[in-house]
Order: sequence, then structure tokens, then C-alpha cells
Amino acid sequence: MKSFVSTILLCLIMICTINPCYAYPNEQDGFRGIPWGTSYESVKGQLVFREHAHDCGGIDYYNRINDPMIFGAAQLTDLVYGFWHGKFCTVILATPESNSEAMLSALQLRFEQGKQSDRAPGYYFWPGNETFITYSTTLQAGETIVSMESTLINKEIDNWQAQERTVN
Repeated sequence: MKSFVSTILLCLIMICTINPCYAYPNEQDGFRGIPWGTSYESVKGQLVFREHAHDCGGIDYYNRINDPMIFGAAQLTDLVYGFWHGKFCTVILATPESNSEAMLSALQLRFEQGKQSDRAPGYYFWPGNETFITYSTTLQAGETIVSMESTLINKEIDNWQAQERTVN
């Protein structure tokens, strides 16, 4: 679990430092029928609490009841939905490293090639107007993590963090 939270934090840091500049094909607003910004209260009957992360002022993570553990042809080992201040802001998908090619293929089939980092092998990203997607293979954890984030709520988080820094 500690590895999971560390990976989430790493993804959030990477996302906050990259500015979206274009919309990729088939960009989506949210994930599996839940648009970004949806209030927790409106979907709480579909969710089971997983954990609370204190980063970014607190993000609550949930599993969705009866959620298919598959993305394209990739079998998932984990799938969590994150809510920041009660608003749906992120979804994180995990698959074993042995299934990473199926995950990358599913992303590229749905959203085209994406951009590959020249500084971090095994890291791809799709910056969009609505959704920012990252794909990262973590050798030490032996898993591949995909993070889909609301670009609008990420801006809200950035503003909130800036205000917190001026207060403290």
C-alpha cells in the first residue's frame, strides 16, 4: 500500500509540473461515465472507501462496486477513484509490469501515441484540455500505473496549494 501511495504522489507531482497544451483524439471528460468534478455525494452509493491521502489538501480514494477490472486488453490489479474536496478528480489504474504492453496498447489505440518522456524511460503522457493521462512503468514495484486527472481540478489544486503556501 505504501508503494501505491508513493506512486500516486509521484504521478501528481509529474502532472502538476507539465502544462497541458493540446487535446488528444477521443479525450474524455472523466472515466466510465463519471465526469470530472462530479460530487462524491452523487455517486457514493457506487463507491467503497479505500484510503485518505493527505497530499494536496486531502484526496479520498475509493473502489467502485462491480467495476470491470480491465482496460482494453489489460487486466487490472487495482482501480481507484480519487475525490479532492468532494469532487471527482482522478482515476488510477494498475496492472502488473508483465501486462504493461497491453495497457500501453489500449491507451494508444484509444488516444493515439501520446508523448514519450526522453528523461524517464517507460513514461508516456497525454496532455489534454479536459484530462491529463500518464503511463508509468515502475521497475521497483513491478507494476504499471496509469493516472487520469482532471486538468481543471488540477488547476484548482495548484491554486489551493499556492494559497496554503502564502498562509503558512
